[in-house]
Amino acid sequence: MAPRLWRFHLLFEGARNGWRTSALVAGIVGVIAAAGFVVWELRHPNPMLDIRKFGNRAFAGANLAVLLFFLAAFGSICYVTRHLQFVLGDDALETGVRLLPLAGAVFVGSAITGVLTPRLGLRAMVVAGMMLGILALVVPIRVDAESGYAAFAWPLVLLGLAIGLSVSPATDTIMDAFPEEGIRRCGVPLHRGPSGCCCGPACFRCRVRFLLAVGDLLVAWRLLVAAEIALAALGSGTGDRTFYEGKVAVASFFAKTVPPGLGADWAVISDIDATAMELDDAAL
Repeated sequence: MAPRLWRFHLLFEGARNGWRTSALVAGIVGVIAAAGFVVWELRHPNPMLDIRKFGNRAFAGANLAVLLFFLAAFGSICYVTRHLQFVLGDDALETGVRLLPLAGAVFVGSAITGVLTPRLGLRAMVVAGMMLGILALVVPIRVDAESGYAAFAWPLVLLGLAIGLSVSPATDTIMDAFPEEGIRRCGVPLHRGPSGCCCGPACFRCRVRFLLAVGDLLVAWRLLVAAEIALAALGSGTGDRTFYEGKVAVASFFAKTVPPGLGADWAVISDIDATAMELDDAAL
């Protein structure tokens, strides 16, 4: 988690204040933390992530495909959202509704890949999905200030289909690289027993709780930074006073309601019970 935190700091500080010493130090610390994580995992008898698995071409390729697709998806959502709101004048609800074709296409693509992957193979589906993804990212290059929603609608559908076609079989490949015992130890959400998939073990629940708590902490940090900027603007009397007052109010509300509960979350995480991880398959 430390490498992620420092990378967040690098990106936010670099984008806001320029690539000064603090941003560069954050990047260096992030790289060192990531390298330390790799060394630790390689030496640990029961690693959370078996780094050696990346020597397997299928495993490494599947992870790379999933990474690229999510980068493309979230990058596109960020770009399209800004165009819809700042250029076309849509509000938050209208923007969310107009992004729904992406989510719907993911469901359709996942259904299609479930039928075609056993017949055509993993490689064919991932390659087909990546080609669709490339097309979906190339088309919006021609978008300008005069472009309407139609210029984004069908590229979003193509991107959703691409994600559905490729991510599901790639995820199956990643899961298949780990033995059942390794899946139990790492706290993977779904237990694949003789009776099929069931609810994730307690270890996974605590992992999700930890990730959510870290997310709340990051949100609180960014809201406080925004509130600090807003207070400075209010003090100088520049800009939209109502807008800046809203920033301060949101940060204040979040700080009073969310961070106080993080202590309870940490208490639950610290007292994790691995009993469910040790159950026999027959019990599930």
